[in-house]
Amino acid sequence: MEMMIVLFIIALTAGIVGVSFTRALPSSRLDATVREMAAAFKQLRAQAMITGERRVLVYNLDARQYGPEGQAARQWPDDVTVTITDPVQGDAVRGEYRFVFHATGASEGGTVVLSTAKKTMLLGVDPIVGAIALRVKE
Repeated sequence: MEMMIVLFIIALTAGIVGVSFTRALPSSRLDATVREMAAAFKQLRAQAMITGERRVLVYNLDARQYGPEGQAARQWPDDVTVTITDPVQGDAVRGEYRFVFHATGASEGGTVVLSTAKKTMLLGVDPIVGAIALRVKE
């Protein structure tokens, strides 16, 4: 009887851990994608300031890719939805969108909105100083 109770507790614990892991996986992919995109922003801004030449980060919303202009693009996960909110043009959900970084550190572009079924994160670039801002929207 004791052995049956122990096996039941082990099975119950394994089931709870499995469900928790399955729920956490999309959220961790979203977090990783946001970190990678923020790193791309920071890298291109730094390159623009060091070289004295503008740099462009291109988002292809149809192909689900982003990367420096003229270089290999990175893919974001299928379960992460990306929208770009432009302060002038509104929301972009299709086509290409460009973030431009100038030698002064200033930038042109909007806010990248990344979301899964349960979590939304906003990644923005300050247009004057080029600082990267990350917010979690519950």
